[in-house]
Amino acid sequence: MKGFLSGAVAGGLTATIISGTITAFAQASMPTTPAAFGVPFIVHGPSGEPLLEVTSDSGMGRLVLHGPGQQKITIGATGRGMAIAISNSAGGVASIQALDTYVGFSATADQSDANVATLQISSSESTLALKKGGQEIVNLGAHQGFNSALRISSPSGKTVASIGSGVKTNGAGAILLSDSSGNLNGAWNATADGNSSILSIIVGGQPVVKLEPSAGNAGGKITLSRTDGTPGFVAGSSAKGGLGCAYVEGRTPSCLDPTAPKFP
Repeated sequence: MKGFLSGAVAGGLTATIISGTITAFAQASMPTTPAAFGVPFIVHGPSGEPLLEVTSDSGMGRLVLHGPGQQKITIGATGRGMAIAISNSAGGVASIQALDTYVGFSATADQSDANVATLQISSSESTLALKKGGQEIVNLGAHQGFNSALRISSPSGKTVASIGSGVKTNGAGAILLSDSSGNLNGAWNATADGNSSILSIIVGGQPVVKLEPSAGNAGGKITLSRTDGTPGFVAGSSAKGGLGCAYVEGRTPSCLDPTAPKFP
């Protein structure tokens, strides 16, 4: 048929006929409310592989974006806040959490959790920790008050070395060394007044060698003790000179005092 003809078509469509060809144009208005879908809702790719999932866990929403293999990004709500997890094909996961008591980050290389790093920040402390085989081996933390420290642990989980600011010394620096069982073997502490430091070698919980300033910070002092805490020898220096005293059980200490009038 030659010519031009247009007319109404059922369903709100207008049909235009040109030289026997019919082309239809939709005239229906768009919906004013968004479409609602139930969960789980899954979008598949050309080969049927999942590309996107919307699910629910205990009544809280979860969105999963799939990549090649086992790679995916998961965004979801928990009973304590929100979290994002990024996974690779080896089972490694990096996650960010914003929970009710802290915000944090964690990462593991694979499903074995052989090596894990975590960062947590709360209103009272901030902690960066490294774990190996499920055991914490390094901890860097800033805790409530003056104390902040780097702590290194043995495979048994005991702290073997730490450096930080002391709680009892108004934040002055301290270095502590322990054996693999956590028994303290040595300490180097700055004094609270900030004028000096004290070095101790410890055996059985008792300082057997102690280096510290003498009275009034006028010189140095060394104390050699038995493991029961009893001093064996004390020597020091002051503004007037040096002094050394030997201690023997059951006897009066014998001192060498160069400042005495009749010395030597």
